[in-house]
Amino acid sequence: LVTAFGAVLIAALVGVPIGLAAGFYGDWRDSLLMRCIDVLLALPNILFAMALIAVLGRSQGAALIAVGVAGIPGFARIARAQVMALRQLDFVTAVRGFGGRPAYIMFRTILPNALSPLVVQAIVLASIAILLEAALAFLGVGVPPPTPSWGEMLRTGKSYLYEAPSYAVLPGLVLTLTILSFDTIGRALTAILDRDETDASGVTIGGRR
Repeated sequence: LVTAFGAVLIAALVGVPIGLAAGFYGDWRDSLLMRCIDVLLALPNILFAMALIAVLGRSQGAALIAVGVAGIPGFARIARAQVMALRQLDFVTAVRGFGGRPAYIMFRTILPNALSPLVVQAIVLASIAILLEAALAFLGVGVPPPTPSWGEMLRTGKSYLYEAPSYAVLPGLVLTLTILSFDTIGRALTAILDRDETDASGVTIGGRR
């Protein structure tokens, strides 16, 4: 869980500014930044994380960084899409007309209005990060013992499936329920935010919308 939330923090701190800059400036900067993101997207997450851990060494910090880097493209693409949808709206044009600097417009004007999908992405990425960290530990390249890890428990428990099946079944069950819980929270939050946006877009005139 620590690795998952740390990975989400790394992915957001790196991916969101990249998406903001790419969507705000456009031109060659957008193309350059998005091509770098496309390279990360082209690499399978599990293989990229294993390669990064092979370079950094097997530790909790290395697993956290590997899972976090794998989540950067999701934040970058969502932030870019939000900026491109908001940058031509009147409130952004007004701030620009009053002399707002690009950094101020991106982080103080556009970003607060683009947080909803980014929050949902953070919750979804947390479930993906938990699964990826467990997969790395199961393959023997994740968080080393004695740090507790569901993937490491599954890796050890598979050797005792006939003698003590609960040793492997229980960590797998808890892992499944945790990922399902995060996914359910993400879906519920998406529905709530979509409903709020729909309600906010309605204009009441004479008692009718």
